[in-house]
Amino acid sequence: MALNIDLHVHSFFSGDGVSSPEELIESARKKGLNGFAITDHNTCDAISYMLSKGLMREDGLPVNGMLVIPGVEVTTAEGHLLCIGAILPNLKGVPAVEVCRQIHEAGGLAIPPHPYDLFRAGIRESVL
Repeated sequence: MALNIDLHVHSFFSGDGVSSPEELIESARKKGLNGFAITDHNTCDAISYMLSKGLMREDGLPVNGMLVIPGVEVTTAEGHLLCIGAILPNLKGVPAVEVCRQIHEAGGLAIPPHPYDLFRAGIRESVL
């Protein structure tokens, strides 16, 4: 079964997001998405909020047909790294290889969000 999932979404809990978790869910529905990964910068506060409001489930199942995947965009020592599928402690400033190790041990995925973007903090090819 094919799913349409956005793997890089920020809420107002992130320094560069403006939408509430509820607005993100509404927007995802309007766009025909089946779900999204909440990947705020260096915080999992939106995940705690969404769990407390019943907008996502700890067991990973969708709520009212909308799958919300836990994640975080960590500002590693070498640049940004999406950590999807697990909740991690604050790892800001930690080397990317160590963040990758921790997310993999937790059963998640590590994805460089904008690796060749010269204007954002992407992880460069030498680190990749």
